[in-house]
Amino acid sequence: MLSDSNAKKSVLNEKISNNQKKKTETETVVNLISKSVYELESLKSGQEESLTYLHDSNSKLATRRAQIESELSKAVDILTKATQQVIKHESKVEAAKEITSKQNVQAKIKSIVDENSVPGYLGGIKDVFNYSDKHKTALEAASKRWSNAIFVEDMSSLFKVVTLIKQHKLGRVALIPLSDVIDF
Repeated sequence: MLSDSNAKKSVLNEKISNNQKKKTETETVVNLISKSVYELESLKSGQEESLTYLHDSNSKLATRRAQIESELSKAVDILTKATQQVIKHESKVEAAKEITSKQNVQAKIKSIVDENSVPGYLGGIKDVFNYSDKHKTALEAASKRWSNAIFVEDMSSLFKVVTLIKQHKLGRVALIPLSDVIDF
């Protein structure tokens, strides 16, 4: 019986030893798992912080984008209005240049004709016709196409004036020979 007891004791000691090994191994696995869980929780916490930061940044960027789009829209409106004003101003300048140019052409023609002593040159509408200031606007509107016309006595004067206009490159000018108008 003693040998049986010793055998049982030996089996029990072996089981105890095996169980202690299993316990140690299990404790090691539990420690590894605990460490992994801690690391995962730490990683999760870091990721949550990053996600919160990204959401905040995204929200700030969306707000900033809306502000920039609003400012850009205002800038485009201002630019459009400024462009319209520039176009309006340029058209006024062009109209003024055209009027001045036509007035200057008559003055240049008169100066050139006087220098070259062309007989038969009578001048522009303002030189030939007299009318009161009261009717000035109406007459200018009615004679707009002919407002810069030059009057000459006859066709020979007309050809001399045309030659001088071409020589000095003064552009297109309406010339009216009164001798032909009277015959008409």
